[in-house]
Amino acid sequence: MLVFLSYVDVLHVFFPQDMFLAGTATTLSFLEWAMTELMRNPKVMKKLQEEIRSSSPQDLFVTEKEAEKMNYLQAVIKEALRLRPPAPLLVPRVLSEDVKLKGYNIPAGTQV
Repeated sequence: MLVFLSYVDVLHVFFPQDMFLAGTATTLSFLEWAMTELMRNPKVMKKLQEEIRSSSPQDLFVTEKEAEKMNYLQAVIKEALRLRPPAPLLVPRVLSEDVKLKGYNIPAGTQV
């Protein structure tokens, strides 16, 4: 028995929309926050622009090989991810009972 799938069926099977949107949303969120942080720090933006322009002076586009050599760009990306992670890195934990840790009282229900 032959089964013919439409173009839409193939898209749903091989490219689930939820996965696509989830990846797009986190990338967009990261880019928005990275640009926000750069606008808040004009000296950093200026230094990054200089590095990008000096690495690829004759071309409007930066290649992947050129980007790998841009240490300041990599540092800016890591700092933006540190300041504004696109998703929680760990599942939050909630204390089920009161805890005393190094002289501090931590009540039950505290998120750690």
